[in-house]
Amino acid sequence: TDVNTQLSAPVNPLRLLVYGILPDTVYVGTGKQYTSLTNDGGFFQATAAYSFDTTKANVYVIISSDLGESGKYPMKVLYNTSCKIHIGTNTPVLKTITKVSGFVDNDPLLTLGGVSNVVLDGRVGGTGRYLRFECVNELTRYEMAAMELSGTNENVELSHLEFASNNTKTRVWGGSLTLLDNLRNIRVSNNLFTYITSKNVIAPDGSPKVLPTMAIALTSANMDSVIIQDNEISNFALNGIMLTTSWTSGINRVRIEGNHFYYNSPVYNTESPVAIQVAASFGGLKISNNYFGGTAPFCGGDKWKITTTAARDRAGTGYFFTGINISGADTVSIQGNVFAGLQIPTYFKAIAVTAASAYIGNENGNIIGKLSRDTSIYGGGNAGINVTADNAIIRNNIMQGVYSIGEINGIQTSVKNQQISNNQLIGLSGLRGTLFNINVTGSGTIAGNLVKDCIFQSTTDAAYGTAIGITQPLPSTLAPAALVVERNAISNLQCNTLIGSYLPFIGISATNAAAIFRNNQISMRTGTGGSLVVKGLNITTPVTRADNTTNRILYNTIYLAGQAPNAEYSYGIYLDDVNAQQQVLNNIVYNNRTGGSGKHLALSTTSGFAASANNNLYITSSADVLNKFKTNDPGSIAQWRNSTGQDAASYAATTTAVPVDSLFNNATAGNLDINTSSAMSWLVNGKALPVEDTYNDFSDSTHVRSTAINTGATDIGADEFNTSSRT
Repeated sequence: TDVNTQLSAPVNPLRLLVYGILPDTVYVGTGKQYTSLTNDGGFFQATAAYSFDTTKANVYVIISSDLGESGKYPMKVLYNTSCKIHIGTNTPVLKTITKVSGFVDNDPLLTLGGVSNVVLDGRVGGTGRYLRFECVNELTRYEMAAMELSGTNENVELSHLEFASNNTKTRVWGGSLTLLDNLRNIRVSNNLFTYITSKNVIAPDGSPKVLPTMAIALTSANMDSVIIQDNEISNFALNGIMLTTSWTSGINRVRIEGNHFYYNSPVYNTESPVAIQVAASFGGLKISNNYFGGTAPFCGGDKWKITTTAARDRAGTGYFFTGINISGADTVSIQGNVFAGLQIPTYFKAIAVTAASAYIGNENGNIIGKLSRDTSIYGGGNAGINVTADNAIIRNNIMQGVYSIGEINGIQTSVKNQQISNNQLIGLSGLRGTLFNINVTGSGTIAGNLVKDCIFQSTTDAAYGTAIGITQPLPSTLAPAALVVERNAISNLQCNTLIGSYLPFIGISATNAAAIFRNNQISMRTGTGGSLVVKGLNITTPVTRADNTTNRILYNTIYLAGQAPNAEYSYGIYLDDVNAQQQVLNNIVYNNRTGGSGKHLALSTTSGFAASANNNLYITSSADVLNKFKTNDPGSIAQWRNSTGQDAASYAATTTAVPVDSLFNNATAGNLDINTSSAMSWLVNGKALPVEDTYNDFSDSTHVRSTAINTGATDIGADEFNTSSRT
């Protein structure tokens, strides 16, 4: 063969890329080599034909003045290996890079169109924000981004910058910063996102249109290691951060952490804002240590006030606020966020999850309100955490100092297989509601939660409510897995109302449940006036499990106080329709209510017992009133035993014979631990029957109780103790 004769075209022909070399430092500004970034003849156009010296570790693009841009050319990285391109400024004076669009134009102000190893940093000398990217839309159409990442971008940092854009229409797509397509190792940190201040854009209806619809819009279909961190995200109309588009590939690790969402614009917002909206199916999302509310970072300044209009109020569609809304995801972790400084005329939700396996507070609890209890969240209706997706874990969260002129709900769920534990609802105030509103299908655990100093009250409307409300929505023909409700404290729950008749005021309520209620402490009281039916533990229409038992009520301590002005009854334990199996063992029921023509009972059962009640201590305020059996009111323990055939080893007494302070440490403050120095402690010490599967008590989840007769007796009530009294 002749090597000089070509018989066919080569499979891999030699290709040469010829490009110019940019200097190591490029200046962009008035009187410089490049007078713009995106215009004809600007620096970004040059990046399509020139490259930096790739042997350099760092090269620089210095913006030296304000720039007026068209957004025509995106930035490209023609050829780059490990060379890092720094875009910034060199003097501590704010430079505004602006695009003003008065025509039909969808182009962002600034586009990074497939770059790597690029840093935009607005600091000078390590401090400040001295670069502002502002995209102004003067038409009644959708928003254009101040900056967009499209194509394949990796190793990009956007830091200490200001972003502003506006939307002149309602509920349309747009974001000040838009992240698209393929993203890898992207960090957006310490930036300020805000509204347009350079122009007053007026819509045809005369309203100002200077707010961005969204601050950050993330629509990538393939991402790995995207971090949105420590930004100030303010003055948005609809979303602070919006994550959408189903992510079908990539590792999908996304972190949203340490950001501050607040509102300090004088411009009226016509939307119902959602600070973080997740509306896509993906995994690996963590939302942590963010602040929601106020007019400054850390929920500082005045309250973020969501205003409303008379027309929307009449239509029942007044504005609302949601902090974190997860409507599409595989798994999401929500940890250590703070919600405070909010005033909403209609409805508020801190965390709402309708899709995804949610882990809420299990690593670091979220705080809703302020620990100082200063009514830092004020609204027409409040729900701290609302979850309707299965397999939720909700732990260690605190909701405190929240005031509602309407319904108030602390934690609401409607899911399968949930764990709700060690949460605290403290100092909440509202007209009515269910503080733990739990709808569970299947198994679950509700344990170690605290409801303290919460009050339902009104002088102009009917006030009533429930601390923990549980529903298992299964027909009686099915056998739901057991739900465990244990070691919860309902401390000093109050209700004051001057309006209404026979209103329910309940500590723990269960409907259609098959549950174990054990080692709970329930302390409730009412003010004068109002017609309230008070129930410490209320169980209705129980469901039979496969093992032929339903609700087991074990080792609880229940205390009721207050005065009844009318004919309503009160009940320490109320059992309705108990044809199924029941156990009521080792409980203290102390009903200290007085007044009215109704009776104040320790226990009531409407249909009788089909299992056992024994080793209980019943205390009521009248020697003639003890319990209720069907339509009869046995006034003594002997009459009760004759009517029911139960409670052979139980005890009964009056509040006069056993003063409340002689039995409990501080019932007025909701502390129902036993006064171990009092002789009355012997009423319950060593008087309980051990239960095989109950080894803990209210304050200790470890093995502190005997579980068999041959290992010793136990104490009646939620507190297992050693008495120091000798009599």
